[in-house]
Amino acid sequence: RIAINHERGTPFNMDKPAIVLAMPVVGQEGQPALGVVVVNVDLRAVFRLLAADLPSGFQLFLANAEGDVLIHPDSSRTFGFDKGRRVLIQEEFEPTRALVEGGMKEVVFEARDVATGAPLVAAFLSRGLEVASDERGLLLGLAQPLAAVLQEVSRPRTEILAIVGLLSTGCVVVAVLLAGAVTRPINAINLAAGQFAQGQTEARLPLARNDEIGDLARSFQRMQDQISRQMVTLRDNREELEHMAQHDPLTGLPNRRMLQERLDQAIARARRNHEHVTLLFVDLDRFKEINDRLGHDTGDYVLRVVAKRMQAVLREIDTLARIGGDEFVVLLDAPSPGPEGIVTVADKIIEQARADIPYGLQALNVGASIGISQYPQDGHTATDLIAAADRAMYQAKSDGRNTFCFASP
Repeated sequence: RIAINHERGTPFNMDKPAIVLAMPVVGQEGQPALGVVVVNVDLRAVFRLLAADLPSGFQLFLANAEGDVLIHPDSSRTFGFDKGRRVLIQEEFEPTRALVEGGMKEVVFEARDVATGAPLVAAFLSRGLEVASDERGLLLGLAQPLAAVLQEVSRPRTEILAIVGLLSTGCVVVAVLLAGAVTRPINAINLAAGQFAQGQTEARLPLARNDEIGDLARSFQRMQDQISRQMVTLRDNREELEHMAQHDPLTGLPNRRMLQERLDQAIARARRNHEHVTLLFVDLDRFKEINDRLGHDTGDYVLRVVAKRMQAVLREIDTLARIGGDEFVVLLDAPSPGPEGIVTVADKIIEQARADIPYGLQALNVGASIGISQYPQDGHTATDLIAAADRAMYQAKSDGRNTFCFASP
């Protein structure tokens, strides 16, 4: 049995948790027992030796079949029943309740450290005892900070060694507690550690075993798979956020931020190669009237249709961005077309904007006023070119709309 040693005459282990092992001393066949040999093993001393072999940051837990905590990083939480109170592992780690109630044999989960609040990854096993005992079984658990586990995932060799260390240590603990002979499997895992370190992660884990070692191996294999999926999800979310940060959610076009980056790059290339960069500032005519009269849903539909039509008349190397409301900017990247080519692009954009937009039983009509600026004659920075094209666009509106105007004659 496992209990606090209150037996008098044992000063070295007095009032300390102990594993009590007993064996009768019998005489010849048919004679009554001559006595009993009782050995008290200092439980904390055994676990301190085991914990010393664990990598930094790992925590070790032990509880009886009812969940009473026997070994815990916080010694004040152990053997509560000996002090007139119950400290249960299932109250600290809710997923272990399935082990206590017999619904599962092992669990792997994320939790928080009671002392620091830091997230943990933990694995617990439930095992019965194969020797006569007052205990129905034991719960064995190992935990590691989630930050350390995620760091290990990015370094496969370190992860392999950590898993091997966990498996090896777990096997030693089970061997001591259950008095089973598992030395040979432990030695086999330790022998394979060097091969694991060389990246042979799948072939060497003892996943096919049907004992405690196999259970631990499969538990940590599931943990690896879970963390790998989380890392993939995080990467996908990061890529999605980066896309959202650079694109307009309504039209899917580049937004002002991406336009600024591409325009800066285009100016830098043009400066090195002595080329031109052309910017067209497009403002839709009569759009506000449609938006106010028919609602924002209709206005959004018009913006998407016009954006798609304008995109169709541009080159693949050009950039069409929506910078807000009904305002668009077209960047004609180097090599920029000559004056006639710029006029052709502007005419095509106006033509596409003026075309009827079918909407239910009616046709909607907008137009486009365009201001055109060029590097280097209208400015040497992205801000200068956008401002010059904006001024030219207002001049185009003053000239009657559905037309274009150059910033420089």
